[in-house]
Amino acid sequence: MPLLALALLWSTTANAYEHKYNDAGALLHWKQPTVDFKLNPSGDHGMNPDDVEDHFIRALDEFRIDGNHLSLEYLGRTSSQRIEYADKENVIYFEDDWDSNIGADRTLLMLTFAYSTDDGELVGADIAVNNQHHDWTTSGADEDRNDFYNATSHELGHAVGLAHSDLDEATMWGSTHAGETRKRTLSDDDIAGVLSLYGEPIASGQRWACSSSGGAPAGPLGLGLTIIAIAGLMRRRRESDSKSEGPHR
Repeated sequence: MPLLALALLWSTTANAYEHKYNDAGALLHWKQPTVDFKLNPSGDHGMNPDDVEDHFIRALDEFRIDGNHLSLEYLGRTSSQRIEYADKENVIYFEDDWDSNIGADRTLLMLTFAYSTDDGELVGADIAVNNQHHDWTTSGADEDRNDFYNATSHELGHAVGLAHSDLDEATMWGSTHAGETRKRTLSDDDIAGVLSLYGEPIASGQRWACSSSGGAPAGPLGLGLTIIAIAGLMRRRRESDSKSEGPHR
């Protein structure tokens, strides 16, 4: 599986939220009014599949915002366990062999793989859950496990076109830690970011380049693949110890 290094362009606005751009410099966004997602709840994660399904639906419902013209809908379960555009399914699944099948940093909790055309139109998105290196829970009360609902709300933000926020209380902040649940519910900054894409007109702003890397199969002809993730506490500590400054990865 090849390792892809993708140049992403990010924008700043008067708010702390940021948008995602593809490597052609186009703003990532869905043009269709409804985006359907499926879930594969299987995997060696120790959670009840019905609870996983319930919490995934709740995460989708976080994006039912007044004024948001994009609807995220749950289409049911699937047996799919791979990142694949050709299947025409937007899937979240648990990856038990992260190192071999994804090949990305093991501190990452989840990775969103989003396909877009050159003009930035999103046409597909899959989310891989790192089930090899992280423990998961739906209880909301386990300080030793990562909350599935919490991390999924963040990744769905990426799937609709949001990058990382500069506010650590925002769902789209780039890191989380075991036991955290406050990112389950979108903050005012997250809501403003969603509405900037699918509600009010998008504010103009400065852009800068940021690189991101991850492993994934090559995208179909004419489509670009963007990879972005939420990291665990290990990644946040690593960034805080760095002397260099720059946008979140």
